[in-house]
This record gives sequence, structure tokens and C-alpha cells, in this order.
Amino acid sequence: MKKRHIKSSFLYIAFTLLVAVFGTMTLVSLNHLHSGLGSMQATTEEYIESQQAVSSMREASDFLTMQSREYVVNGDPVNLRAYLEEINETKRRDNALEVLAKYQPEGTAYQQLMTAVESSNALAEVEMYAMRMTSEGYEMSETELENYFPDTVLTDEDRALSLEEKKAKAISMMFDENYTEMKHVIMNNSYSSLEELIGMTRDRQVTSYEETTRQVTRVVRVTIMILLVALAMLIINTLLVLTPMTRSVSYIRKHEPLPLKGVAEYVYLADAYNQMLERTVEHQEKLSYEASHDELTDLYNRKMFEEMRLELVDKGIAMLLIDVDYFKSINDTYGHGIGDEVLKNVAAILAHSFRMEDYVSRIGGDEFAVIMRHMDSSLKHVVEAKIQHVRETLAETEGLPPVTLSIGVAFSEKGNREDVYQKADLALYDVKDRGRNGYAFYESWMLEKKTAGKA
Repeated sequence: MKKRHIKSSFLYIAFTLLVAVFGTMTLVSLNHLHSGLGSMQATTEEYIESQQAVSSMREASDFLTMQSREYVVNGDPVNLRAYLEEINETKRRDNALEVLAKYQPEGTAYQQLMTAVESSNALAEVEMYAMRMTSEGYEMSETELENYFPDTVLTDEDRALSLEEKKAKAISMMFDENYTEMKHVIMNNSYSSLEELIGMTRDRQVTSYEETTRQVTRVVRVTIMILLVALAMLIINTLLVLTPMTRSVSYIRKHEPLPLKGVAEYVYLADAYNQMLERTVEHQEKLSYEASHDELTDLYNRKMFEEMRLELVDKGIAMLLIDVDYFKSINDTYGHGIGDEVLKNVAAILAHSFRMEDYVSRIGGDEFAVIMRHMDSSLKHVVEAKIQHVRETLAETEGLPPVTLSIGVAFSEKGNREDVYQKADLALYDVKDRGRNGYAFYESWMLEKKTAGKA
């Protein structure tokens, strides 16, 4: 009586239902956790950007003070242009205000920074006025004055001052108590805005941290339940499914029949495999060999040659393309049977002349190719020695019509990624053009010569 086996589908249905339930619980908890972590990250990024904005505003205010003071003291136009560039183009103060307005337009930090910016703008009017006086003190032209200070006009009293008096008053304005007090207002409001940002961020981070902690606890609990279910699944699956399948791997690797033990589905597959193995094992080696080797010469065929080229990316190689000279005349004179023997002889000589790691292929009727691995142009002498050995051995052949070879060689440090095949073909073309029965290494002028010949 045939032994009945438990179906694995029954086990997997039960396990799937349990996983679905606990998986749904996990997804819900992870979604809440993700939201909490996202909130913490957003809060942190918002604080960083806002803190950088406040710092940038404070730096811009100090920069304007430094440039305007240096200008009224030295009258260097470089300071004036740097000042105006900050005011009209860089606008770090305005940009800082826009950043806080984006996150908390109604917040205290924004209001305090706005007060600081307004105070800085008021101070900028004083600075522009002082720099206008300085410019007139240095007798700047009316055109330049209009370009630099289109909206700044001196009072009649200040306009009536002498040049030196204008420069002196400008310096006084930039260093008096009123100016210093306005700077303190800007700095105080900036620091107050920053402190408000720190406090607000701390409160939001604490809230997010508490919520995230709760969600992490939920995820841990559900994860423990899933692990317990998974452990039970693993034990049952190991006993009834995995163990028979794992043991079968070693049998498959050794091409041996599988034992008919395990769940029903596995037993069915094992029996089918055993029948298929019995039918295919006797043909496997033959099919594999025929797919990669040339039937006449037992060398690699064109398909295998192309596959090997693709495997040699980023590896130094030497490519040799070899043609049997005037092979057609051998077939015409002696017949195709003798022609086949000549090809087999050439193939045997090539196979025995190169290293085990090199690839020797027949890629056409009387065309052969050799890929020498781990080669570069510094090893040219090694390639020449191999070629010389082939030619000498071929010349000593008895019982067959004498033949010669034309050989083109090219090197590549990057394997098949370069046009090494085309270069070897150009070298072969040069040998044939010079009368055949020889070899040549690719050089750049060969391409130019062939291109000129076509033209």
C-alpha cells in the first residue's frame, strides 16, 4: 500500500494566516513609528535651518557694520560695493526672515527676528547716510553718488559742511552711542529669537520622543509574537520540508537519484526528477560539448569565443586573429577532405602551442582566434615566441599540403571593452596586404592606412 504524505499546502495556509494577522499589526505599529520619527527629523531640520537663518542674519548685520565703518574711515570703494552687494543682492537678513516665516509666522522667535531685522534696516539708513557723507567728502562724482545712493539725500546743513567736516561727521555717526545702542538692540533680539527656537524645539522633541517610545514598545511586543510564530513555523517546516529538500541538494549536485521521503509535493517532485535525470544525464555532456566546441577541430566555436570575450572585461589580453593562407586553393586542388585535415592539423598545433589558460577558437571556415589572458604590450616577446613556434611546427608537417598562416595581433589592457578585435583584424589586413605568410602587431597607422585606402 502506497504511503500517504502530509501536504505542505495545508501547513503554509495556516502559517500564512498567522503571519497576515501579526504582519498587519506590525505594519500599523511601524506606520505610527515612522510618523513619529519623521516628526522628530522634521523638527530637527526645521531647528537647524532656523538657527542657521538667525546666525546668518546676525552675521549679515555685523558684515554691514564692518564694511560701512571701514568705508567711512578709509574711503575704499571695495567696502562700499561689498556693503551694497549684501543689501541689494545677497540679502541674508531678508532670507533669514523668510525662513522663520515659513515655519512659524506667528511664533515669538519670528517676531523677535523681525524686530532685529527692522532695527538692522533702520541702522542701514544711518550707515548709508554716513557713507554718502564720506563719498562727498572724497569728492565722488554726482553720477557715482546717484548710482550708489539713489535714495539717500543729505540735509542742507550737512551738505554745507566742508569735505573734511563731512568725513569727520560720518565717522562720528558710525561710532557714537546711538549707533552702538542700535547694534545692541539687533543682537539682543537675535539672541532672544535663537533662545526661543531652542526652547520650542526642545518641547517638540520631548513630545515626539515620548510618542516614538510608545510606538517602539508596541513594535517590540508584536515582533516578539511574530518571532514565536516564526520559530514554530521554522521547526515544523524544517522537519517536514527543509530537511528533505536540503538533503536532496547533495544528491542533485552528485547527479544521483533523490530519496522519496518528505511531504507529498516533495515526494512527487523527487520522483519526477529521478525520471528526468535518468533520461538526460546520458546526453548532458554531449550537448554541453557540442554547444561550445567546433565539430571538426574540437576547438572552441564562434559562440564560445564571443562569450569568453565578454568575460574578459577589465583584464589585459592579447588577441590573435589567424587565417590559413590560400585555403580555398587547397580545397579546389586536393578536395574538401584534405582541406579538413589541414584545418585539423592547424587547430592541433595551435591548441598545443598556447597555454592552458589561453582560449583557442575556430571562428570561421579557415579563421582561428586566440585570446591570451594576463597579457599586455610589455610581453610582446612572449606572443612572438608562440607565433614562431606555431609557424615552425606547421612547416614541419608531413603528409599534408604545405600551408602558411597570416596572423594579426592586438593588445588590450581592458579586455573586450576596447576595440581589440578590430585592431587585430587591421593587423591581419596589413599582413595580407604585404603578401601573407607573416604576422603583425597593431599600430595606429594601420587604421589610417585602411581608411585612406577606402577613400
